[in-house]
Amino acid sequence: MLQLTEVAKPTPKDNEVLIKVHAASINAADANLLRGEPVPIRLMYGLRTPKHQIFGIDLVMPSLEMPRIVGLVRLPNM
Repeated sequence: MLQLTEVAKPTPKDNEVLIKVHAASINAADANLLRGEPVPIRLMYGLRTPKHQIFGIDLVMPSLEMPRIVGLVRLPNM
């Protein structure tokens, strides 16, 4: 079961970026992770329950805190 909860603001490490999410979605990939399907995915995300309880792959956000820019990626126009 999914539920909406508030979490404390994390502090990013040197190799991480803190973002503010404006919109998020739960999609089929998230549902598969919750169910542990396909079975080999359990080796990466937890055998019985997911190691990380916060899901949502698709999101919209600006960067809030970043210690330094380590590289830029140009994405193709879609």
